[in-house]
Amino acid sequence: MVSRSELTLCAALFLFACPSRALAEKLQITSNPSGATVEIDGVVLGTTPFEKDYPGGYFHKTRTSFGTRLEHPMVARIRLAGYVTKELTLTEGPMNWISLNGRNHGEYWLLKSDHFHVELESIAETFTGAVVANAPGGDAGVPPELSLEELVRQTKPAVVYLKGLDKAGSGFFVTGTGVIVTNAHVARGEESLLTVLSTGQQLDAKVVYVDADLDIALAKIDAAAEKIHFP
Repeated sequence: MVSRSELTLCAALFLFACPSRALAEKLQITSNPSGATVEIDGVVLGTTPFEKDYPGGYFHKTRTSFGTRLEHPMVARIRLAGYVTKELTLTEGPMNWISLNGRNHGEYWLLKSDHFHVELESIAETFTGAVVANAPGGDAGVPPELSLEELVRQTKPAVVYLKGLDKAGSGFFVTGTGVIVTNAHVARGEESLLTVLSTGQQLDAKVVYVDADLDIALAKIDAAAEKIHFP
């Protein structure tokens, strides 16, 4: 018959071996200004300042195969009326969980931090400038007909090559203040994109808006407008 002390010892050893299951840790998301809606993996969970308990295995590698693991990446969207929506990749991975005996228990992801802070940018301050079309030698209200070659020549300076950590694509300027439009899948999960102009000039563009449903994203050149040199 097992004694009470032996049962207590077994329970203590089990809790020690599986800390991520027994103990939860807190994920915090804050923003300035506060009161922004927090959406994680497409589900609205609350507003900033936001707190939610997750298993310890979401923050650090579990010690045994019994621990709870995060088996998918996590992406958060922080949105507030009048401000540019921010998208955050909360996790890093995938990584392979391999036990001491060499057995592969599958892939897992880990949260990059237990606290994420977002500085929200006012739409009025971010998207300044206007799209201007000049029609030399004609009525400004009636664009002249252009040949395909001339159309390509005039629009080529606005087209840029964009590169993130593990993906790339194209985009084009839509204002004279450095705002670029591209596809959401190019910018999703990226904080900034390397931007290569048609002249070969390279600049950093900060991702300021992502709409996965419409597959549209906006990025803004960090440099002053006068540093953007068109041919």
